[in-house]
Amino acid sequence: MALHAAAFAIGYWMSKLSFGESTSRTISIECGMQSSALGFLLAQKHFTNPLVAVPSAVSVVCMALGGSALAVFWRNSPIPIDDKDDFKE
Repeated sequence: MALHAAAFAIGYWMSKLSFGESTSRTISIECGMQSSALGFLLAQKHFTNPLVAVPSAVSVVCMALGGSALAVFWRNSPIPIDDKDDFKE
């Protein structure tokens, strides 16, 4: 869970250096929702022990829960009027 939380936070704060709130939120979600399914498939393909894929499977669940929670939080948080982005919701 810490990996995904760090990815959400780093994606948000690094993008805030150049972009407005709307774009920063989008980049944060994209950074945090990286494909743990790829790790699951690679573990199944290259290792014989099926337990090797368990960490990736747990990561998929954490990624989905964290991303969904963040999206719900931001859905209920208004974007400031003076946002740097060219578009508004």
